Amino acid sequence: MTGSDKCIVLEGLCNVVRMLPAEQAVSYAILYLDWIKSSIRTICEMHAVNGAAEELVTVIHLMTVVIRYVARPNSSTTVSFVSYFEENWGLFSEILSVFGQNEDVVEAICRFFKYFMRQNQSRFTSLLQSTTNLILEGFRQTHISSYIYCGSVIVGEYGCYERWKSEKRLISSCQSIIHQILTEFCDSTLTFLASSPDAYTQNPFIVEDLYDLCGRSLQTIPQVMFSVEDVILRITQAAIAGIQLQHREANRSILRYLDCLLMFGREQKPEEGEIVSKEGNYRAQILRILQVCGQDLMNQLIAALIGGLPESRIKELGVTVVSVLASFYDSFEDIFMNLLSTSIGSIPEKLFSRQEKEEFLQEIYQKNYSIGRFEKSMIRLSSITRSRAQHE
Repeated sequence: MTGSDKCIVLEGLCNVVRMLPAEQAVSYAILYLDWIKSSIRTICEMHAVNGAAEELVTVIHLMTVVIRYVARPNSSTTVSFVSYFEENWGLFSEILSVFGQNEDVVEAICRFFKYFMRQNQSRFTSLLQSTTNLILEGFRQTHISSYIYCGSVIVGEYGCYERWKSEKRLISSCQSIIHQILTEFCDSTLTFLASSPDAYTQNPFIVEDLYDLCGRSLQTIPQVMFSVEDVILRITQAAIAGIQLQHREANRSILRYLDCLLMFGREQKPEEGEIVSKEGNYRAQILRILQVCGQDLMNQLIAALIGGLPESRIKELGVTVVSVLASFYDSFEDIFMNLLSTSIGSIPEKLFSRQEKEEFLQEIYQKNYSIGRFEKSMIRLSSITRSRAQHE
């Protein structure tokens, strides 16, 4: 029987157990978990045997099945599960001490945590700090991207503090943990990506998961992201370095982050008599970032537009180089035009003549130039320069 078949069979059994009275369901679930715990320890003792890691992944998936399907979300059964793993937390350290370098095992553990915390967010907070410490230490030792993904899930589940207003005791701990996840993952990952010229191309999944984490954090808890300006500056500078990254998903993750960042810079224009709150207004901070690396950002975006990225990626749906340029233009028009002029001026004249450059910039300079027309102009620039480059 394959691992997938075992999970399907156990899922069916768990669905039956879930229909029992809560106390009975818990007792059966604990029997399952005890058997799984025993199996994990046996596999760890026999780690040198061929296929041990694969078998361990299956057993961890079985443990996930129990957590997901025996208990209804936020039920008393999930509370019992939290208590069980509080008592048996050392099991995860045992696994990682033996199989910590195995990406499939790490991915299975992170997947388990994802489903576990979603079963009962409030009660899982008692395990949240331990989970955070585990994934941060694991990433420091291995640089396996699944740990960053797990951190991103935690940010998604616990980053929106508004939902905890009725449980004020959780707000402080959640804020501390989220800040720890962001600062430590960003520090260690950015240092790692700066360690080699090929770090981005050799580790695209780390890049993808890092910028998914940063993008999700910007969307859900911008106040935390902007609370330490040097961190968000470093994140942005590292993103600029990856604008022409050829790995599609990693590149899209970077572009989504940049698009989200630039949209936060849109100027708030109050109605007559309305006062704009400083809370949630991050334009000044983004302006400071652009003062440091705005020209680099523009240069990389234009380079990607005219040939640095495949043409299909310029025209696809979703966030693209063109849409990031549009967000930049829409949020910081005057700064954008100054930076754009320099970048356009650096395009070789055999690809785009001086007269064409002047006409292009004059076209963009027009007041009330719509975003739709702006995007068409950028795509036309891309097509012209690419066509001429092919005939060189």
